[in-house]
Amino acid sequence: MDEQSVRFGTDDQYLLLVYGAPIRSGWLGQFKVLVQQGTFRAEADCWDNPASTGGIYSLRSQIEAMSRNLTGKVEFSPLERQLEFRMTIDRKGGIEVTGVLHEYATHGASLHFEIALDQTYLPEIISSLKALGV
Repeated sequence: MDEQSVRFGTDDQYLLLVYGAPIRSGWLGQFKVLVQQGTFRAEADCWDNPASTGGIYSLRSQIEAMSRNLTGKVEFSPLERQLEFRMTIDRKGGIEVTGVLHEYATHGASLHFEIALDQTYLPEIISSLKALGV
């Protein structure tokens, strides 16, 4: 299977989750994370149990609810907490993605990031998550 990705953001400001293998519920899966924030860039390999409370399956349902209601927040915190981020939406449809990517599970060098989106990004994010099989 070719790599599949989920992008939150634009060409110069983004959070990218890259999966290289099919996602199966209950399996510990590895994925790559890239964060670009202007001239700052970080990359790390992360692990997740996709079915865990903070995992990729939960991410899709939270984003679908945000898209449907245009309110609420989304939280992603995989098993080892190497990547954690939150999405919040305001009354005008503006979305702020804030988070931290650690070099290793919760330690090592880290990049804190903030990415500004709007509600028009949500359908593509949901579509990318569906393409992953979640």
